[in-house]
Amino acid sequence: MLYSIVRPIAKLGIRVFYRKIYLSNTARIPRNKPVILAANHPTGFMEPCILACYLDRPLSFLVRGDFFKKPLYRRLLNSLHMLPVYRVKDGGLSVVKNNFETFDYCFNALRANKTLMILAEGSAEHEKRLRPLKKGTARIALGTLETYPDLENVYIVPVGVNYTYAELPRTEVMIDFGEPMLASDYLAFYKENPNQTINDFIGNLYERLAERI
Repeated sequence: MLYSIVRPIAKLGIRVFYRKIYLSNTARIPRNKPVILAANHPTGFMEPCILACYLDRPLSFLVRGDFFKKPLYRRLLNSLHMLPVYRVKDGGLSVVKNNFETFDYCFNALRANKTLMILAEGSAEHEKRLRPLKKGTARIALGTLETYPDLENVYIVPVGVNYTYAELPRTEVMIDFGEPMLASDYLAFYKENPNQTINDFIGNLYERLAERI
């Protein structure tokens, strides 16, 4: 409910803040399929806002788990389709186990042909280059197929987000969508050697994202 209310308001604010927003190759995002949009993260929160407002489908987002500490904040963020990802630096190893609940939600969402957005670098930096990627994108994509073997595939679309000047108003945003990676291409190797397969997956995703940035 809150997502649908906030979306048009946020879109108006984005139109005022940025002079122009270009989206290219959106046809590469599969329809009615399990999709992960794996994007770079040059700003604090604008990438999810822009894609939520300009794509013709609802999105769910993975965001920092420490935002969810208070029950009121948790309810508010959940109503905006935001899901917590807990990092060691946000609370030590004791909080990381909470990610199992989030991963289960992601697996079920993808099985239902929903679209997730993951900020693949894991943290925001105002840099015009791609930083190392975290492993969560691979773990969710492959974990979904492992949990639901009847699911045909998970499509991982690399999303390059570029700003003329990310921190300034009335600048331009350029977002380019790459050809999807197929999680099924890695599944057999993942069952034999999970750690190496996740590294290979992330390496391939890095190359595809770097081409769009």
